[in-house]
Amino acid sequence: GENAGKKRRRSKHLSRKVAKKAATKEAKRKLAEAAALEAAEGAAAKEDARKATSEGTKLFQDYYRVQGICTDEEDLANLMRAMLKPLPIAFRLAGARSRVGEARRALQEVL
Repeated sequence: GENAGKKRRRSKHLSRKVAKKAATKEAKRKLAEAAALEAAEGAAAKEDARKATSEGTKLFQDYYRVQGICTDEEDLANLMRAMLKPLPIAFRLAGARSRVGEARRALQEVL
């Protein structure tokens, strides 16, 4: 009677608890797999980008070499170093004058 009902309810509760724990473990496993795949793809993409940049840099140097604006290889190397320096960030706010002040305030909050 009454004991059997308690056992069934307890069994159901434990079954739900075990199922929830298993689902959580499975979700964590899937997240870990996705993260590992993303990291591997990211590494491959970085390598591809490095190769493309290297090839692009060579073409870029060849272009400037052919233009004859550099006196020698040292001058070309100095030009390349200067061109690789990051530029300062600048914003130009144009458009509806009523929104410029709002945009300026938003940028000041972020910066």
